[in-house]
Amino acid sequence: MTERIFHLADPSALQAARAAGVAHWTPPGFATEGFIHLSYAEQLAGTLQAHFTAVDRIELIQIELRDSDALRCEVSRGDALFPHLYRPLEWNEFGRSWILERGSEGWSLPPL
Repeated sequence: MTERIFHLADPSALQAARAAGVAHWTPPGFATEGFIHLSYAEQLAGTLQAHFTAVDRIELIQIELRDSDALRCEVSRGDALFPHLYRPLEWNEFGRSWILERGSEGWSLPPL
């Protein structure tokens, strides 16, 4: 796997899961969808615009998978291929992260 992948999550939910000693990260939709939504770098702006208009703060996490057996690229928004992870994320797979805040002009991504 050569392309970098990213996950967007509620920073307070991540902090609560870590503080509770949860063994791994599964976002709220995992129970019903069975996978974790991920994005490639070039997809992040569209993902933020399409799915995060109701929040003002989000954590952007670069994911460093230890194994990619459960990673599938599947057609999603705009017929583009998006990475989906069909297992929980281990905490040690979280790489660099950024807290993003939505301003009056929308989301601003850091240089990736």
